[in-house]
Amino acid sequence: MPSFSFVSDKEHTHVELTKHNDLQCIVPEGFKGIQGDVNSRHSHLKWHYGLQTPFDLYRSAAHGFAFLIGEAIAENSNMHLSAERLFGLISEHKDEATVKLSRFSGFFAWIVVLNDETVYCGSDPFGLFPIYYFHSKNSLSIATSLRALHDNPEYNQAIDPIGFCRYLLENGCSSHRTLEKSGKRLNIAESIRYQPQSNQLNLTQHPYPGERASKTIQDLNEAATFSIEATHKAVERHTQRSADTCLLSGGLDSRQVLSIAHQLGHRPRCVTLGVQDSYEAINARKVTQNLKLQWECTGQFGEPAHQVVDDEIHLSSLGGGFNGLLFPWSQMKELRNTRCLTGLYLDVTYGPFLGEISNDSLGSYSFAQSTWMHHFGIPPETLSLLFKDSTFKEAVNAAVSEARTEWQSFSEDPYEQQWHTIARYRARSHHGNIVWKNAFHSWSVIPALDVPFTEAIRSIDGKWMINRILQHKTFTKMNPTLAAIPLESGSSQRGPLITTKRNKHYRPLQKLERYGIRLTDKLFSSRIHLNDTRAQCWKEAERQGMNQIDKISEVFDIDEVKKHMKGFYVYNRGKFPNPNRELYSQRLLAGGICWLANRHAK
Repeated sequence: MPSFSFVSDKEHTHVELTKHNDLQCIVPEGFKGIQGDVNSRHSHLKWHYGLQTPFDLYRSAAHGFAFLIGEAIAENSNMHLSAERLFGLISEHKDEATVKLSRFSGFFAWIVVLNDETVYCGSDPFGLFPIYYFHSKNSLSIATSLRALHDNPEYNQAIDPIGFCRYLLENGCSSHRTLEKSGKRLNIAESIRYQPQSNQLNLTQHPYPGERASKTIQDLNEAATFSIEATHKAVERHTQRSADTCLLSGGLDSRQVLSIAHQLGHRPRCVTLGVQDSYEAINARKVTQNLKLQWECTGQFGEPAHQVVDDEIHLSSLGGGFNGLLFPWSQMKELRNTRCLTGLYLDVTYGPFLGEISNDSLGSYSFAQSTWMHHFGIPPETLSLLFKDSTFKEAVNAAVSEARTEWQSFSEDPYEQQWHTIARYRARSHHGNIVWKNAFHSWSVIPALDVPFTEAIRSIDGKWMINRILQHKTFTKMNPTLAAIPLESGSSQRGPLITTKRNKHYRPLQKLERYGIRLTDKLFSSRIHLNDTRAQCWKEAERQGMNQIDKISEVFDIDEVKKHMKGFYVYNRGKFPNPNRELYSQRLLAGGICWLANRHAK
């Protein structure tokens, strides 16, 4: 993720702001990229981004400017937005322009300072690009990190108990709340207008993509044909600027996007995370062999676990908190400094439902809460026991109540209700976390972050989203050859979508292939093999957290924390354990403890 910090202050000139405000661009430790700044009469913007990051800047003759980071594609054409066009839109149409900008597709953020010093700011309509802000008595600060807002002397760094609880309950937070009392996060599909002369801040909430789509397609075959066309257009729009690499898993989303990109003439080098003898890598390699594309596997990560965790703690401060993921993106040399095609977010658009659902559960708050809202965090009843401080205990109920009120504002259509739930409570923290951590080192090309595509899929009867029926039908109709290659990932059903004589008994054959890869690797490879690397990293995170447990004793009940963390990552014959409800909760607690203990460290 590119990092930037901005301040508008009517009491100071840009010279004073540059001199006296140490605007921080929080980046990963050791990160080296492109740095720069720009100013108007009473504002100053500073940035730090990687070589592969799309960036554009426009300066007007009268000291105004437009700053655009990322790629924004127009709704009704394939035109990429430029900073000059952005400045022209805001200058001419003001608030009406922000409505139009909320319909652009992609992963991006923008700031415009007009000639009269009025400030406008926004981001992608899916809310993945993190923008934090603080409105003080005489100024507005905007940044990609809460820590960068600390420079303002009026900023209150104290923990917001409700915000802290929401991070632990939801593995993130879908509202304005952050972990600190003064910091706010720009909401999904929201924009800022700030008038420094009156110090007036206005937030405008725009419709979420697909929110107003009507259900016009009921037949499955018609829906699949429509889906193929919509997906093809989305990939075409987002690969106008070619991708160098493709992050290819063994699942459906990246395979579907890669298949379309290949039809369009793109030949990216494909990269799969993990080791070559995993079933996921075996299936990914078969896809690339079929498409005659280059393929490589990242392998296990060789750096010490403590280094991965230290880097993660530092990087997590960028998002103003912590998350249940632990991935050393800086070590992905296969992806570094590339434009990387990914199927990220496609599962959100296509598959809000996995597994059988009863009619009683469909559309109920309890189902939404247990399946998405709190499934990847710490359960409310558990979190209450973990806290010692009464303020935080009370904040648990307030956080649950606040999230429920938000959820009740969603569509009454049960299918749409669940789609909004996963888009806001799962995708914003999970997918957003992946994208912004990775974006320092490679730029993710994400066709699923497309407004026309989202609205097309939302016009299809929601019953075809259950168990990804629509996506399976779409892909088997689009590319039956690749659909016959088994799927293997955490978010897809296992096995082929089309059964043939060749793949009917695919698992025994894959076991033989796996054995052959391991034997060859053992005989001819000089690489150092590491077992359960990610588990080792999480065990290190738990160790660091528990070693610093005294630093959080005012907030947490130490005995309850130790009891909850008991059995953390217990090994099963050396195999990486399957993610489960308790493990999500333990990992997030370990991350929360590390964040609390290290949040003031520089």
